[in-house]
Amino acid sequence: MRALANYSTSSLNKIESRTVPTISADFDALLRDAFQRSVQLALREALANAEWKIERTPDSKNINKSEAFVLTVAGVLFRLVLVLHFNFDPALKQFVQDAVGQQQDKLDDDKVYDFVAEISNCFCGGLKRELQAAVPSLGMSTPNRLAHASLKYLSMLKLAREGHVLARLGDVPMFGCSFYLSAYGDLNYTKQIASQQSTTEVGELEMF
Repeated sequence: MRALANYSTSSLNKIESRTVPTISADFDALLRDAFQRSVQLALREALANAEWKIERTPDSKNINKSEAFVLTVAGVLFRLVLVLHFNFDPALKQFVQDAVGQQQDKLDDDKVYDFVAEISNCFCGGLKRELQAAVPSLGMSTPNRLAHASLKYLSMLKLAREGHVLARLGDVPMFGCSFYLSAYGDLNYTKQIASQQSTTEVGELEMF
């Protein structure tokens, strides 16, 4: 019995030591590169020839917004929560007006929200496509609009990685974008196809 008890304790300790998944440097780099490119492409598609400046920020506390669209990309061993942060304000309405070519007095709130939701969908879809170069069987959700205060509950997740950027249109901090990674197993995926040319070479987008 004592030997069995010692064996059980040893086995539990080994199991507990494996409960924190490892994330390879290759997968970490793949995820962060995919995040960067998907943000850039989504914003470029939303408003062509705009002067976007995208700045990394250490956490979402530096993204002072009131609302967010939240989506997920899920695989067998991980889940990504993606967030597009924004304020519903005159600057956003002007941005949507410029993008769709419609006067503000003809833009109702639903049209503005629909356009921002489509940006978040493009952001999520782009990231999913990038990751599928290495990760099979990924699924993604549709956008869900939440009050920004709801994001505090993300801290309850066992987060393995996160990343954040602030996107400025000229001098206006128009959007924030974030990813939050929860891992359920070791993530050692490696990209299987040639890397796409980085969109940082496109003149209207800047990442630093």
